[in-house]
Order: sequence, then structure tokens, then C-alpha cells
Amino acid sequence: MPKRKSEPTEEANTTRQKLENTPFKTAAEMNQASHEIQMQVWRRLEYSRVFQQMTDNDNYKFVQEELKQGLTCGYGEEGAYLVKVFSEGVGVRISINKDLVKEIDKSEVFVEALIRSTADSFSKSYYQIKGMLPSESAGQPDFAKNK
Repeated sequence: MPKRKSEPTEEANTTRQKLENTPFKTAAEMNQASHEIQMQVWRRLEYSRVFQQMTDNDNYKFVQEELKQGLTCGYGEEGAYLVKVFSEGVGVRISINKDLVKEIDKSEVFVEALIRSTADSFSKSYYQIKGMLPSESAGQPDFAKNK
């Protein structure tokens, strides 16, 4: 028996199911929104790729040197750090001076808070400068705003 024209096709039912529980009225609207997100992600990833490529250039080695130096929190003697958060290449590393940590009263709670705040601060800056997180500064583009 042939389908009546008023019966939705299987494809129409699938589209309706995909649109259900979304803010979109049509598949075209949903596809356009998806495309915009893909462009934002592409811009962020492309920024990161170009950033890495340029910082490998001798003219911009100072940026890599800053990331290698990282953030340190000192205690007592000059030059001795409790916690150091840095990057040597890919990712973020944390180093804890075990000898100094032993000297601090109630050091476990103190050092844990210190590690968390230093790591959070450095990691946020690290991923922002590399373009993987939106920046709060005016100097770096926020790719979520660009279309």
C-alpha cells in the first residue's frame, strides 16, 4: 500500500528526533551552529599550531624560556623553592622541594594549597598563551568571539 502524503518519511522522523531537546527549529539551523563551533575550535587549534611553530623560531625563544622557568614559590633561603610549576615542551610539570616541605609546620595542608594555587595559575596562563583557553587579556584574541 503506498504511503499517504500526510505520513512523515523515516528521514523526517529522524530529523525531528535529532532536533528534539535542542534549541533549533530546523536541521539547517543546527548545522549552521555546528559549523560555527567547528570554526571556533579550528581557529583555536590553528592559533596553537602557529604559536608553537613561531616559538620554535630563534626570534621568539624567549617565550619558551619563560615557560621553562615557570612559577616558583620560595621559602627561606634565596633560590630555594617549595613548589615550581613549569613547562619543558609539552604540558605542565610540578616540582616539590621535599627537603624544604619537611621543615614547615603543618606542611601538608600548606603545601597542598600552594601547589593547587600555583599549578592553577600557571596552567591557566600556559593554556591561554598557547591559545587553548580563552584569554582574559586584550592582547590575545578570544576565539569564541570571532566568527
